Amino acid sequence: ALAIVFMDSRPWRLRVRDAVLFGVIACVPMLAWMTRNMLVASTATGRELSFHPVGLSHAWQGLYTVSGWVLIPQSAPDAIRFVVWGALAILVVVVAIRRLRTSPPIPMLVRMLALFVAIYGAFLATSISFVDANTPLDDRILLPVLAVSLVLVSYVFDTLWPLARRVPVLAYASVALMALLAGGHGLKAAELAAIGYEKGWGFSSVAWRQSRTLSHVAQILPDAPVFSNAP
Repeated sequence: ALAIVFMDSRPWRLRVRDAVLFGVIACVPMLAWMTRNMLVASTATGRELSFHPVGLSHAWQGLYTVSGWVLIPQSAPDAIRFVVWGALAILVVVVAIRRLRTSPPIPMLVRMLALFVAIYGAFLATSISFVDANTPLDDRILLPVLAVSLVLVSYVFDTLWPLARRVPVLAYASVALMALLAGGHGLKAAELAAIGYEKGWGFSSVAWRQSRTLSHVAQILPDAPVFSNAP
């Protein structure tokens, strides 16, 4: 909705109208489901409003998660994380300045995706602070940011490539870095797939299906329901 209002060139009246229409259409399915929840369970989302502000622990968890995207191991010193993400931030600033001084301007898609990252971050901070303090900033929650970042990083590399070609060392280093990231993630994906094939995932894993604890509980409490939100 913000993109429609602030990134469109039509008159303000048309922008606001379309933003409101877009918001209504986007929210109708969620509102319908929340209404169903109220009728069935007397609660819209199963959450209660309370203030538990987002803190440094969440910031550190998010930093470790996004550092894993560039193959920085958990055991690596924090200084490496700051250096890597500081360098990426500088690249983004360089690209932004370069695009502001020259043409063509930053494409609409890139601007919208950058806006999405900012809005999604604000949404998570608000949700953690007022709705669900236990929301983990892990790979699942930050997956939308990863998907968007792949497009944004590709745009940054594409913008800087003419500069890198003038310095062969930078060009070779860029290609080597992309190959390293692609190969590293490919190996991690293959390893994860192999583990899932051999041992299963979650409640379908061998550890749960052959659990002595679960077998014991099933024998002494055969009709007792067991609830869990994670394996």
